[in-house]
Amino acid sequence: MSKEFIFLSELIERRRAVYPPFYRPEKIDKNLIINILKNATWAPTHKRTEPWRFAVLTDTALQKLSAALMQYYVQNTPQELYAEAKHKKSGERPLQSACVLVICISRSSDSVIPAWEETAAVACAVQNMWLSASALGLGAYWSTPAAIKTLPNAWIA
Repeated sequence: MSKEFIFLSELIERRRAVYPPFYRPEKIDKNLIINILKNATWAPTHKRTEPWRFAVLTDTALQKLSAALMQYYVQNTPQELYAEAKHKKSGERPLQSACVLVICISRSSDSVIPAWEETAAVACAVQNMWLSASALGLGAYWSTPAAIKTLPNAWIA
């Protein structure tokens, strides 16, 4: 087997979700983020539709995301289930992260391409991002907060 295959296999086997409480507090170099996103765009797509869209949240945008997630918790949690610890935790993760990469999909209007293929292409892009982060020694995880249903763009702007 080639060295490249062995390295890739080891990288795939080592890739794990790493959650914000375990992140180091340092900033991530902008060029590393750009290269992670560039690697994402090498994912396979049917007819080169490239359905992925990304937003990079840092600094003030992370604070907005944190506030939006906390507000969502308050507005969507029945009073009898409300827990101050969960409310606090809902806003902590973005603030423990150097950046959040928002992953979106823009499906092709071409009805020849099944929606599942475009979703799979985005998932492949995410895998490329995750492997890139792992190779750089950066922690990462993939999660969709319930707030996405009602706050899809409020915290990106």
